[in-house]
Amino acid sequence: MSQPSATEDVWVQLFALLAVVSGVLSAHSYWQRSLPGPAAPAEVPISVSAEALQPAAPPAAAPPAASSVSAPRTAGRWVVDSRMSADADCASLGAAVAGARDGDVIVLRPGTYEEGVQVSKSLTISGAGVSPDQVVLTHSGPKTLAISGGRVTLENLSLANTGLRSYWVLSLAMGRLTMRNVRFRSAGQGMLVVDGDLDASDCDLDGRTALSVSGKSRVRLVHDTLSGEEAAVSADGGGVDLSIEGSRIQDSRGLGLEASRFALVRMNDVTLSGNVSAAVSIASGAEVRITQAKIVDNRDCGVRIDGGAKVFLEQAQLERDRCGVGFVGLGTLEARNSRFSELALGAVAVKPGLESSVSIRGSGNVGLKIPGQ
Repeated sequence: MSQPSATEDVWVQLFALLAVVSGVLSAHSYWQRSLPGPAAPAEVPISVSAEALQPAAPPAAAPPAASSVSAPRTAGRWVVDSRMSADADCASLGAAVAGARDGDVIVLRPGTYEEGVQVSKSLTISGAGVSPDQVVLTHSGPKTLAISGGRVTLENLSLANTGLRSYWVLSLAMGRLTMRNVRFRSAGQGMLVVDGDLDASDCDLDGRTALSVSGKSRVRLVHDTLSGEEAAVSADGGGVDLSIEGSRIQDSRGLGLEASRFALVRMNDVTLSGNVSAAVSIASGAEVRITQAKIVDNRDCGVRIDGGAKVFLEQAQLERDRCGVGFVGLGTLEARNSRFSELALGAVAVKPGLESSVSIRGSGNVGLKIPGQ
C-alpha cells in the first residue's frame, strides 16, 4: 500500500480536529439542555370579581390612645393634660381610666375635656386647678360621666352637658361615689342615682333636676347648693334614704325638694328659699323630717302635702311663703318648737273638703294653731 502524501496528511488532521470540536460543542449543548431550570409559569385562567375592581379599602384607623398607654410615669398616679405636656401620661380622661387600676389617682390639668367617660373601677379623679371652674369635663351625649360599680371620688372639677334636655351630667348605678367641691352645669338633667351610694360635700348642682334619687339608694349631702328648672332634688321610692345637712336648696324654677312613693328624707340646718313652686312637696306615702331649717321667701307654700305623706318640723322657721303647710290631699303634719309668720294664706292651708281628713299635731310652736288645743 502506498503512503499518503504530505498534502493528504494535512487534510486528514484538519478533519479530525473539526470532528473533535463538533463533539465538544454537541456535548455542551446537551449538558445545558439537561440542567434543571426555572419552571415555566403555568397558565391559569384569570377570573376578576366585581369586588376586586373596587378601590382598595383605606388602612384601619390607629387604635385609641388608651390602648398605647401601658403605665403612668408615677405608679398609681395618672396625669392628664389635653395639651399633652412633657410630664403628662395621656391627653384624655377616657384614656387614663382605660389604663388605670383600682386605687389609682387621676389628676386632670386645667382645661376643657370634651368627652363622655364610663367608670367601673375604684378611682380618684381630681382637678388640678385652683377652683373647680378651671377643669371642665363636658359632653353632648346622653351622659357626660357614667359610674357603674366601684368606689369613685371626684374632687375640684366641673361637669357639664350641652346635649338634649333628657341627657344627664352624671349617672351613678351600683357603685359608691364621693364628691367634694364639684360643680354641675347642664342644658338638661343633673345627676341620676339609682341603687347607688353618694356622699357629696361643698358641691354646687344645677340642672333640669339637679339630683334625682331612686331605687335602693343612700345619699348624704353636706354644705351643698342645689337648684333646678323642674326640681332641685327628687327622691322617689321606698328604698331611698336621703340626708341633707347644712345645705341650700334655692332659686329653683320649680320645686325645691320633691319626695314621693315612701321615700325617706331628713333635712337638718337647711335653707330653702326663692323657689317658684313649693319648697318641699311630699306625696304618696313619703316621709320628710325637717330640723332647724329656714323655709323662707318661696312663692308657693313652704311645704305641700298629698297622698298620705308625712312631714315633721322641729325648730323650723317658715316665713314669707304663700302658706306654711298646704294640704292638697291626705297627710300628716307634726310641728314642734317651730315658727310660722308672714304667710299670706296662714300657717296651714287645707284644700276644701279635706278638713276632717288631715292630721295636725305638735307643741311649742309660734303662729300655728293646733286643732283641739
